[in-house]
Amino acid sequence: MKNLIIILILLSSLMFSGCKEGCKDKDATNFCSDCDEDNGTCFYTGNMVLWFNSATSALLKSKGHTELSYFVNEQLQITKSSNIAWTGAPHCGQDQSVTAQISLSKLLPTRSIKYRVINQVGTIVWEGETEVNSRDCIQVELTNPK
Repeated sequence: MKNLIIILILLSSLMFSGCKEGCKDKDATNFCSDCDEDNGTCFYTGNMVLWFNSATSALLKSKGHTELSYFVNEQLQITKSSNIAWTGAPHCGQDQSVTAQISLSKLLPTRSIKYRVINQVGTIVWEGETEVNSRDCIQVELTNPK
């Protein structure tokens, strides 16, 4: 009888230990390589980079905008000098770029994002809205500062 109970316990633990659920999509930020079944809980990241060129940088300087604070969905991303300009759109995450990572899911693969850039005294220089998709890098060129 004791042996039968031990065998039943071992068999039941083997049956339940092999069925682990989680995210099976390798592109997801929470990918589970040990999972046997996908339970639909995958999360993804979309990226957005805000940038401007040297002509816009000169215009910012002429208007007295020396320091800029970048907000995405009302969250401060970074504050930096208005002297940092690009010759073309930077890649998301590139050194010195203003990149925001946006959390997305299988149920919400696209999200509308609001951005706002203010100067050192709190004046809005730019504001706008764009769509961010999972696994993408949206490049938003900022032109015609206020």
